[in-house]
Amino acid sequence: MAHDSRLTLRWLGLVALAGAAIPLYVRLRDVAARVGGDGTLFLWPGLGVTLVAVAAGWLVLSSRPASSARARWIELALLAGGGLAFRALLLGTPPGLSHDAYRYVWDAHLVAHGVSPYIHPVNDPALIPYRDGAIWPLVNWRDAVTIYPPGAEAFYLLVHAVAPLSISALQLAMAACDLLCGVLIVILLRQRGLDPRRAVIYWWCPVPVLEFTFSAHVDAVATVWVLAALVAAGARWRAARVAAGIFLGLAALTKLYPLLFVAALARRRDWGFALGMAGSCVALVLPFAALGLGNGGFLGTYITQRFVDQG
Repeated sequence: MAHDSRLTLRWLGLVALAGAAIPLYVRLRDVAARVGGDGTLFLWPGLGVTLVAVAAGWLVLSSRPASSARARWIELALLAGGGLAFRALLLGTPPGLSHDAYRYVWDAHLVAHGVSPYIHPVNDPALIPYRDGAIWPLVNWRDAVTIYPPGAEAFYLLVHAVAPLSISALQLAMAACDLLCGVLIVILLRQRGLDPRRAVIYWWCPVPVLEFTFSAHVDAVATVWVLAALVAAGARWRAARVAAGIFLGLAALTKLYPLLFVAALARRRDWGFALGMAGSCVALVLPFAALGLGNGGFLGTYITQRFVDQG
């Protein structure tokens, strides 16, 4: 009975924390477009949702899992439900904290018309026929070609094929990747014999909520591929190592930094992993190489802009 009462209190505490976070996320959504002019608008609600996430993590992970399978599933559903509620509040509102998503949509628009975003900067007069009134005016880094690798561009193009020049469609696609990350984390935890409730660290963390679902950053796609590579690397089915290499190759050609995971996943004489990774990289790069990678491709521009960001 004591265990049941503690479990009930824990669940009520999670509901109360989620209820406290909801108005804070609404506030963040409403002030997002004005944060650039006054960063203090973000400070207190941002701190609030962070404290909620920390409190939820402590409440769950300082306790033992429920004894019954039914109760464990209810608690996992409660944790996922909180994360879903936070994300649902932000969908349908154009990204206000970052305009990167507009560049994604613009790049896909160019590629769909056979124009390389690695050659033509946003303000190139040659692109005047492709300009629109909703996306083009809000694209950032207007005097630079794109920095995004072919894996990212392929994802943008996939979204464009469903809904051209649509920020809402891109935001939904990134939100789907965000949710898939949460699912893959649970799979990975169960695969490693760990408490799946640890997924609360991701589900309730404000960083993926704001950066993946709201701002629609492409890191959501890279994270999906990395998690898929980790799951495949821990699997025992035939060709799992090839699949792990393919997934990590897709991740690396989406956001570059997943290359660091090679050190963690590669094994000695791991030819299947190497073949999968090399094959996926070649398959993604070749179509864009035919379209035109410009002077040094995306990598030189990426490094240059990173230094500008640091300044």
